[in-house]
Amino acid sequence: MCDCLIIGCTDNDTVLSGPLPRCSIPGHILCVYCGYRTEAVYKRNDRYLSVCFIPCCVVREGPTSLCCIFCKNDLGIGIDPCNKCGTASSISFNYCPQCGNTKDR
Repeated sequence: MCDCLIIGCTDNDTVLSGPLPRCSIPGHILCVYCGYRTEAVYKRNDRYLSVCFIPCCVVREGPTSLCCIFCKNDLGIGIDPCNKCGTASSISFNYCPQCGNTKDR
């Protein structure tokens, strides 16, 4: 009889159900990676202890970041919503990519 136990750690992305305290989710966001105008979600990369490839418990909670629903890339902290249409885009844009309105600085 072989007594073997496989133990390890795995990283899993956890999509949070709501915004963090003191934070809000912008209505629509223009992703700088995939180009979609979509909703944004908060994502956290957690490390789990796995026994026989089954995640059992959280070992470490990773940092929380705002990300795109489609490509799951981190959008960073430089997000600025448009005053006219409400689409959030990168803070480096001078004009809104959705409606063409100039952004206030």
